[in-house]
Amino acid sequence: LLLWGLGLGTPGLEEYGMWIKSKGIHLSGLQFSYLDLPRVTQLLTWPGSCRGEWQEKLSLVPLFCRLVWRGYRRPLRPKDLWSLGRENSSEELVSRLEKEWMRNRSAARRHTKATAFKRKGGSGMEAPETQPFLRQEGSQWGPLLKAIWQVFHSTFLLGTLSLIISDIFRFTVPKLLSLFLELIGDPKPPAWKGYLLAVLMFLSACLQTLFEQQNMYRLKVLQMRLRSAITGLVYRKVLALSSSSRKASAVGDVVSLVSVDMQRLTESVFHLNGLWLPLVWIMVCFVYLWQLLGPSALTAIAVFLSLLPLNFFITKKRNHHQEEQMRQKDSRARLTSSILRNSKTIKFHGWEGAFLDRVLGIRGQELGALQTSGLLFSVSLVSFQVSTFLVALVVFAVHTLVAKNAMDAEKAFVTLTVLNILNKAQAFLPFSIHSLVQARVSFDRLVAFLCLEEVDPGAIDSSSSGSSAGKDCITIHSATFAWSQESPPCLHRINLTVPQGCLLAVVGPVGAGKSSLLSALLGELSKVEGFVSIKGAVAYVPQEAWVQNTSVVENVCFRQELDPPWLERVLEACALQPDVDSFPEGVHTSIGEQGMNLSGGQKQRLSLAQAVYRKAAVYLLDDPLAALDAHVGQHVFNQVMGPGGLLQGTKQNLGPAPRTPEAPLQAGGPSLDPRGESTMPADKLRALPLWLSLRYLGLDGIVERIKHACQLVSRSLTFK
Repeated sequence: LLLWGLGLGTPGLEEYGMWIKSKGIHLSGLQFSYLDLPRVTQLLTWPGSCRGEWQEKLSLVPLFCRLVWRGYRRPLRPKDLWSLGRENSSEELVSRLEKEWMRNRSAARRHTKATAFKRKGGSGMEAPETQPFLRQEGSQWGPLLKAIWQVFHSTFLLGTLSLIISDIFRFTVPKLLSLFLELIGDPKPPAWKGYLLAVLMFLSACLQTLFEQQNMYRLKVLQMRLRSAITGLVYRKVLALSSSSRKASAVGDVVSLVSVDMQRLTESVFHLNGLWLPLVWIMVCFVYLWQLLGPSALTAIAVFLSLLPLNFFITKKRNHHQEEQMRQKDSRARLTSSILRNSKTIKFHGWEGAFLDRVLGIRGQELGALQTSGLLFSVSLVSFQVSTFLVALVVFAVHTLVAKNAMDAEKAFVTLTVLNILNKAQAFLPFSIHSLVQARVSFDRLVAFLCLEEVDPGAIDSSSSGSSAGKDCITIHSATFAWSQESPPCLHRINLTVPQGCLLAVVGPVGAGKSSLLSALLGELSKVEGFVSIKGAVAYVPQEAWVQNTSVVENVCFRQELDPPWLERVLEACALQPDVDSFPEGVHTSIGEQGMNLSGGQKQRLSLAQAVYRKAAVYLLDDPLAALDAHVGQHVFNQVMGPGGLLQGTKQNLGPAPRTPEAPLQAGGPSLDPRGESTMPADKLRALPLWLSLRYLGLDGIVERIKHACQLVSRSLTFK
């Protein structure tokens, strides 16, 4: 600590090496004249302790470290800081919470089913009585709360212990003050006793503050970890939602859940002890007052009980107005999100004023609820400030005028100290209840979101062991799919077999089930029955291109390691190289929000390049050439999907296949009829590069579209 405190300029640190080693601290490589905190934290290792804990201790006095001086001279960069401890990393926190949440949820489901079976008793007459009980299976309030407790209970208990110790010293101060005032009233008090009481009062106040701040620190750490864990859990849930769940939850709801509800939920951590601790304060304060004032202390109870309903009433009304504010905020977020998504349409029709009035109207209602809540909060603060003087006035008046008792300095000062603690408890209890009521509402919304239906990971057999020659890469056998578990099936008894190295185009009229089949292969549909298998990694290109607000190279690589030669080949094959060359910063040019700096065809080719760069085994392409010009589509098909394209070079493919223009591709081969039935004759499949493309073909102009598709695949199409 001495070296650390004087470490802004400490040359010759090597001479302390033997002394440091004798103390059990291992140092290596100290060849520098200035102590650098990130570097020291990497070199110091206490035996039996973790690195993060030692870094936490070192950060107690950052004023003397060189990190602060470096930050004063220039802005800090990420490399100037040490890495985050594993116990505080999102990866660790989210994984632990998700594991406990899933385990407790599964246990609750098993318990619910077992209890329902016992209640049924094997009799069909009791089935209606068990239905309300069975509906409680979707409520996972208890399992999530239990999971949070199992992950974060140690930090909370340490903070609670610090708070209890702080309260012990809090009530020690009035007793020491009473003894000190009693000593002053003694004609010949011993001097040592006065000094001792003064020192004890000073130490009690210091220790009370120390343990109270330790409690705040523990709860701040708990708040940070809880927010990171629950936010990560929500993000993972968003990526696993089924199609029906995504329709039920809007983007604005998720944003409100992560921002507002998460804030209220984590802030309630500071008020959990406020449910029972103020009651302990009140009982101890009444004991003190009874010892000091006798029966006159009952008047303090009467005044306190008369003010308590006012605080509860204000808390209840504030809760009502804040719920109204949250509802209006959600409505405003949904409307604003819809306006931003459809800004072009609104501008074209000149609807700016109408939508602005709607947003301002909702905002006005939100501000009205917020204003009323703020006024009630001001009233509660005024009542808190007035209650201290009101209780003291009533108690002292009753004690001196009614009971005819003398009021000395000891009783007056100690009573005021105790009444101050009592008023803190009076204010702390309603605020804690109000905060926890808000947290309960936010927690219910969080649980409702986490219990939404997810995509079944076991619906698709994604084993990668079948990549050898002669094996089928996609197999669907007697499979029935539905968009949700409650909706009727949309695809009935589908049978589809795609050998490896096959180029397959599925055509059909609108509503035939092409899009549904693609969603089924991606696992987006709920599988009612049957078997679905896809061997190898899958890359998907949607019909509506999805791009990120980053550079071109980051969109194409998509968190993968950069391979410049392969990137250049992909850009050339997807006809993006001329466009990239015209950009001001080349591949590092930002494409803007939702690709606003790109045309529709450029975004579609960028989405295709992202999938090609992946080097997957199976490519699901949803009409990837629809937004492209004829000559650009011809180039992309030949360079990417054709026999000499990039997709045929992946290791999962059998290799290039010869062109056979005379071989017909029957329109009745790979198709879906309006009922959703599908068949795939094996003799119609050719050993072409692996490509599964679902075409959106309307009834109008279907012949022209089929002819255009045939030109792209360089084959003739014959049908009746």
